[in-house]
Formats: sequence, structure tokens, C-alpha cells
Amino acid sequence: MSVIRSLRRAVAAETVDERVSEVTRTVGSGQHGPVDRAVLAAVLREVRAEDDPVLGGALVAGVDGLVLAAETYGSQVEMLGVMAAAVAGVASQIVAHAGAAEALTCLIEGSAGHVGVFPLPPAMVLVVIGRGGVSTGRFNLAARGVLSRLRAAVAEAYASDAAEAPALGTAHEPAPVEVPVEAPGTGPDTQKFEPVNRVPHVTFDLG
Repeated sequence: MSVIRSLRRAVAAETVDERVSEVTRTVGSGQHGPVDRAVLAAVLREVRAEDDPVLGGALVAGVDGLVLAAETYGSQVEMLGVMAAAVAGVASQIVAHAGAAEALTCLIEGSAGHVGVFPLPPAMVLVVIGRGGVSTGRFNLAARGVLSRLRAAVAEAYASDAAEAPALGTAHEPAPVEVPVEAPGTGPDTQKFEPVNRVPHVTFDLG
């Protein structure tokens, strides 16, 4: 019930920051992966440009509800990102308590379309909006196609970063320092010690 109360407070909050705070207080938050937002936005732009009759829009948000990229049609993007992150957290808890292992999809069927929420590693959620007059099976297939393209783009971005980063253990070692070798008997340890103040030898004549 604490999750439901948190969601109600999030809806009633006046600002996006307050909504995020209410949701993450119960559901939990995470750090965004090191994926450039431009990579996510490029995939969503390609999907929208294809003008699929099944899809009405999509967005990617972090698990904290902050939107990273969006291509939607008249949706309240910020609020949708917050609610999707909350739904993903609640779905994970439901699946865990039901003994169904890991939550892979949260599919919502409306009277004029569908909404699908999918976990997107490492710490994101994908929201896909379907148009009306489309069957659940057809929407699920199209939505999973978007998910696959995003996963491939994220994997490619990680691979590119790994290729540019220096390999472990291949850092340049410092150049060796040459130590001059002195001839035997000429080093500082072999020099004869001469006292600074030398006492003169005095001979007394007692005759």
C-alpha cells in the first residue's frame, strides 16, 4: 500500500522534481548508464520516421523517472517517464512476490491503445505507446522490435567505448633510469677520509 500512496502523491505533486522524489522514495532509484542520450534519441527518431501504423510513440527514462529521450505525440513526457519508472518498480515487486523471477514486460491495454513498459539495461525503462485499433499481439511484437533496436544500440555504444579505452595492464611504463657505474676505488664509499682539523706532531727536547 505504501507504493500506491507514493504514486498518488506523485500524481498530485506540482513539479517534476517532487514527483520523482515521491516515486523513488518507495520504488528506488538508480544511476543512468554511461550511454549518450543522442544514441537513444537517434533510435527513437528512426522509429518515428518509419511511421509504423502500430506505434504511436516511445520514450526512454532512467529508473529514477527522468526522461532521457522521447518521440511521442502529445503525451505528458515528464509525467509519463515518472509513472513508467514507478510501474517498472511495482512490476518487479509483484513478479518477485509471485515467484516468477524477473519482470520483462508490463503491458497495459487501454480502450484506445496500448502502453508497454520494458526494462532497458543497465538502468533504464522503455515506454512504447500503441495506436488504437491494434491487437495486443501485434502491438507487443512491434514494441519488442523497438526494444531490440535500443538494446543493440546500447550494446554498440558500450563496445565502442570499450574499444577506445586503453586495455587493462597496457599503460605506458616509465623509461628506465640509467645509473652511472663508477670504477672500483673511485666511488664515494672508497674515498680516504681526511680530518678537517689535523693536530700537528710536536717533539719536545728534554736535554
